[in-house]
Amino acid sequence: GKSEGRTSFTPHFSNKEDLEAAIAFVESRGYAVHCLYGYSAGGNVSMMYAGTANKGKKIPYIVNSSARFEMDGIEDTLSEDNRTLLRETGSYTFRFTKRGRPVECVVSQQDIELFKSIDMKKYCESIPFETRVLLTHGLDDVRVPPEDSARFATSIVNMTQHLLPNCDHGYKGTEVVESLYAVFKEWYLRDAERHTERRLHAARKGKGKL
Repeated sequence: GKSEGRTSFTPHFSNKEDLEAAIAFVESRGYAVHCLYGYSAGGNVSMMYAGTANKGKKIPYIVNSSARFEMDGIEDTLSEDNRTLLRETGSYTFRFTKRGRPVECVVSQQDIELFKSIDMKKYCESIPFETRVLLTHGLDDVRVPPEDSARFATSIVNMTQHLLPNCDHGYKGTEVVESLYAVFKEWYLRDAERHTERRLHAARKGKGKL
């Protein structure tokens, strides 16, 4: 939140470009990106990346926490005052808190249309089977309803879903954070254990080394 740049209501496409640049930078240093964690709009961006990445750029693991699936329904979430301003003046001021600091940005009808144009179903259905996706969502989330997580679940081939009780969109509280970490750890290590079992089986069958 300290970098320069204009706060946008629909930053998804530019954030995807930033993500691609960040991954390219990391890889140019000889590292490989093994897992992406995306929260809220970041979850959308991680799905967009996974659905369009080149064959050699597949990410093995992606966590999508509390992202919105029904992007074309964003107007229904606006207050009546904001819908009126948008209709009569063409824009309204969106005020919210980011990392404890008040932030605002001007939202135009063009921003709304760009938001609605993001086809999450198309991106999710393009995610390869080799990419494992963990979906988490708070059952008390009123900003992005848990039903959106269900729609992600039906559009992704290789996914695991976990819904957290007593958890809102902000994942507030030590117990919630610890629960989220436990879910991630179990999901990730379970796959690592399966890989180990397959390697051991192959070694025994071929009487070779691991």
